[in-house]
Amino acid sequence: MASALRVAAKIRPYFILALDGGPATAFGLGFVWPNFAGNATPEESDDRPWDEIDIWRKMQREFPSAPLLGVGAVIVEAGRVLLVKRGTEPLKGHWSMPGGLIELGEGLLNAVVREVSEETGLVVEPVELIELLDRIHRDGDRVRYHYVIADYLCRVKGGKLLAASDADAVRWVERAEWNSHSALQLDPITVRVIELGWQRAQNLRKEIREGR
Repeated sequence: MASALRVAAKIRPYFILALDGGPATAFGLGFVWPNFAGNATPEESDDRPWDEIDIWRKMQREFPSAPLLGVGAVIVEAGRVLLVKRGTEPLKGHWSMPGGLIELGEGLLNAVVREVSEETGLVVEPVELIELLDRIHRDGDRVRYHYVIADYLCRVKGGKLLAASDADAVRWVERAEWNSHSALQLDPITVRVIELGWQRAQNLRKEIREGR
């Protein structure tokens, strides 16, 4: 039941105007639910299985009609960076920063804190924006995934480290591991953002020591 409630919490439809000017229940960004059960949305339909809801959630992300906005966290502690192993596409099996999509009505910083908590069990404080970037994955002439991601440098405030949500594993990584051909499967863009966050964290520590 708890897992079902977590899924339901992710599904927050809003309303857009259909082409004929009438309201249409939408799911995520620009995705209109087919009306095969009246106007019932996934969480309102008693006979809709949870695995079917998960299918629709994936359809929202794959081949989207508009870019999806997400957040990522470069969490630095004791010179190491926290990475998660992705359990879903895109980049399934790759190591990356914790993060995910922003929910409707949610602020960027709140989304960072929530996603890190869901995927790693840790409570973090976003420090500053590291980079805003596009992640576009194409399938032939079509765009299969298109994310606009705001990556934030974060510091740990509490919690207990534990992989959850769509993260298959979580671990602290030394700088030498993301800057070399290690056993970790890392996307080049991920490596660049990690390095930017790590460098900024070192500069902030230096400024604090020097009283600036």
